[in-house]
Amino acid sequence: MKNLKRIIYPFFLAALFIFSISSCTKEANTNVSTNNNDWLIPYANISNTPANFLSFKSIDSPKFELASKLNHISDFETVVSLKENNVIRVYLLKDLQGVEIVNDRIDDLYFTISYCPLTCSCIAFNRKINGKINSFGVSGMLYNDNLMPFDRDTESIWSQMLGESVNGKLISTKIKRIMLVQSSWKYIKDYYPNAQVLVNKNNTSSRAIQKTRNINLGVLDKFGIKVFTMDDKIKTSFISSLNTFSVLYLKEYQMMTAFESINSSFSLLSNSVFPNVLIDQTGNYIDIYGYVTKGPKRGQRVLWAPGYIAETWAFNNFYDTVEFN
Repeated sequence: MKNLKRIIYPFFLAALFIFSISSCTKEANTNVSTNNNDWLIPYANISNTPANFLSFKSIDSPKFELASKLNHISDFETVVSLKENNVIRVYLLKDLQGVEIVNDRIDDLYFTISYCPLTCSCIAFNRKINGKINSFGVSGMLYNDNLMPFDRDTESIWSQMLGESVNGKLISTKIKRIMLVQSSWKYIKDYYPNAQVLVNKNNTSSRAIQKTRNINLGVLDKFGIKVFTMDDKIKTSFISSLNTFSVLYLKEYQMMTAFESINSSFSLLSNSVFPNVLIDQTGNYIDIYGYVTKGPKRGQRVLWAPGYIAETWAFNNFYDTVEFN
């Protein structure tokens, strides 16, 4: 599957470029350096290197519709969502695969949604860097078969899964990740009818994306990454506590995420009290985004254990220490 995707991806980029070029031209005249000393990563591991950044069309002014008005979406279609200041934004993966980058904003939070069709990794991050609001585009390059965005302010090149700039003025600058929850559309439809769903009318793909067997949740720590399976063989939902964080899996909605739990213990709630999914030792009810909706700490947020979902092989390509659980 990995090799097939790698063969297809250059043709996908070419088609995307042809589609985009009618409405825009080259975004930058930056010549990509081939000097290994200019890179934080081995240049030999970078593929699809263009002579210039090309205008693969990111979405920079996203439009949204209420979830309650969208009746054509399959319950099993995969989406990602985030919550900020009681606003929930939802992005269908099929709408992201043709653009890969969405530059968005909720109030004072400026963020980018990035999606790599090869590694199936979807990562959100704050696009306010060194105090300046930035926007990101698709460079067309891949590192270890993974998306390499560039920022339009400095034209620095970034690695999505590494989470830092690997070339340019901002080299070694790390992104600030934002919690992003991957689930089936059914969870949004059932519990968040007022969620705002990205509408990508330029999307030429009608193929719905459903959960792939080979994707797992990777939770980052200072030693590497801990990977948790989302295999269909898992029969029930669960909450599993480790030393510093707890992993939550909701089978019905194909959803897995993790929260820090150094000073907390969590129990799984029944479906009858959804969208709250957890309760802690002091009686705080917590939704999937970590917000306390009821209890002594109402209005506060449980700390997210930073991580993301990706294909199993991709984690091995990026981390020296990968612990499978």
